Amino acid sequence: MLRTSTAFVALLAALIIGGASAIAQPVVSIVSNPASAYVCFGASHNLICIANTPASSRTTYQWYRDGVMLNGRTGNFMTLNISDYSSGGVYTCAVTAEDTVAFTGTTTVFSEGASVMVVRETQITSHPTSVSTTKGGTAHLMVSVEAIGAPQNFVPSYQWMKRTWNTTTLTYNDTPINDNGRVYGSQSSILTITNANDSDTTGLYVCEVTGFCKGAIKSRVARVFMPAVAVSNMTPNLCQGGTLSLSCDNNVSSLPEGSASCQWFKGSAKLANGNGVTGATANVLKIANVTAATAGEYSCVVTYGSTNLRVASNPITVTVGAEPSIVRNPETTTACEGQVMTMSAVATGEGLTFQWMKGSEILKGETGATLSKVVTPEDAGFYSVVVSNMCGVKTSRIAELNIEPLPAIESQPNDVAFSEGAPISFTVMAKGRNIYDYQWYLNGVAIDGATKQTYTVASAKRSDEGQYYCQLTNLCGTVKSRVATASVAMGVTDDVVSGGYIMSIARPNPTTDVATISYTLPSVETVRMVISDLTGRELATLSNETVNAGSHAVTFSASELNVTPGVYNVTLTAGTFVATQQVVVVK
Repeated sequence: MLRTSTAFVALLAALIIGGASAIAQPVVSIVSNPASAYVCFGASHNLICIANTPASSRTTYQWYRDGVMLNGRTGNFMTLNISDYSSGGVYTCAVTAEDTVAFTGTTTVFSEGASVMVVRETQITSHPTSVSTTKGGTAHLMVSVEAIGAPQNFVPSYQWMKRTWNTTTLTYNDTPINDNGRVYGSQSSILTITNANDSDTTGLYVCEVTGFCKGAIKSRVARVFMPAVAVSNMTPNLCQGGTLSLSCDNNVSSLPEGSASCQWFKGSAKLANGNGVTGATANVLKIANVTAATAGEYSCVVTYGSTNLRVASNPITVTVGAEPSIVRNPETTTACEGQVMTMSAVATGEGLTFQWMKGSEILKGETGATLSKVVTPEDAGFYSVVVSNMCGVKTSRIAELNIEPLPAIESQPNDVAFSEGAPISFTVMAKGRNIYDYQWYLNGVAIDGATKQTYTVASAKRSDEGQYYCQLTNLCGTVKSRVATASVAMGVTDDVVSGGYIMSIARPNPTTDVATISYTLPSVETVRMVISDLTGRELATLSNETVNAGSHAVTFSASELNVTPGVYNVTLTAGTFVATQQVVVVK
């Protein structure tokens, strides 16, 4: 603190004046004393002393520092160039007035002392250091400065800045930080960042300090670290009996607080080594011979040094798989041709896949728990499903698929011409199996009791003429035969004549082998002539072609047709004309 040493000035005056006589002295008074000041090292400072002395006197000045006379400093104005710290001290000026005209003595008066304090350049004694925090946590950056010799009430000014790299100018840019409620202390020695987020870790922090001397100076840079900890599963396809391996990775292995250490948790429970667990406090956790109880949520916490800086990882859910278990197998089933067949299986386990098989053949695209398709007879066979996941493969029991064909007719009933009193018979032959119902109709009306493959009228009458058909039914539906016409002929021992059509009797009849049947058509017709036994079973087709109007003949050989001796029907169909003649084959 600057001060004026009054005692020192009085002592100095006494030494100089000594024992001067008490004769009248010139009157000297100090008008302006030199001023105390704080002066920066390397700067200059002016000291001025102004005094009133008699006009007739000779006035001289002499400067002193801490009581020591400064040689050559004899003016009332003195400039100090502060080149070293010894320039500081208490400066006084001795004013001497000597007047030998009006007086017989001299007078010396000392100014008040002026303290000159040499102030060192402001220096940063403690630079900010990089700090770490957690997301949402708080970080403090601090700087300390000193200005030796500065006034006690002097306070440096601070401005914290964010330094970032400008990719355009390829230079660093320092941007002042402002208090915003989350960040405060931007113009103090301590910068506080609360509720830290990722943006706080980008760039560098620097503090600009303005002191008493030299102006602004900048601190060294510091960073804010936010350690990130992540857990990854190195055994994502984990099955019972296997080994779980989890990795805890952190992006910062060491901080000012100390090196990183790890602690694993399952849920909120801290894990310890033993019972198959290793690495409970290491970066890699392993659990051998896992069971379903191993499944759960795992995490790790990284601690830096012995401080409370703890960073928790993301939680990771561990599932433990088991091999598939088929709880319901596909079942043997019967389906009708053309209909949708469905087989299904039920299995338990994680990540199941299904593949249906027919025998040893893989059914492409059939990868669901249910097999569904429109079936054909070729689909009949033995089916199974293979269920698999990352932990194993199971095959279901075999289920048989039976295909019921749609009802179909292999042989249709034929038209007949009959003489009254003669028998008539209609036969239909079904194709397929499990035909369980026949029903014959005459002119669209069901015939009572006509539920056999063959319908026979033992003694036909004219009322038996008409349109006959049979309706066949099995498990998969119903089919209707062709309509067969029964008409009364003029006779089977004579020619059959009707509407311009004529069918002659066989000649010779009986025959031992060859016989000829003539017929006449009134117009061009498609003619079909067949020979059948008395049950209606066709033995051979004698003619099946388009024939012009007029008379024609068909000859056949019983031996060539492998026809044995007996009575046979030869039926001619031409348009709506149907007629039958009997032929007898003898040895």
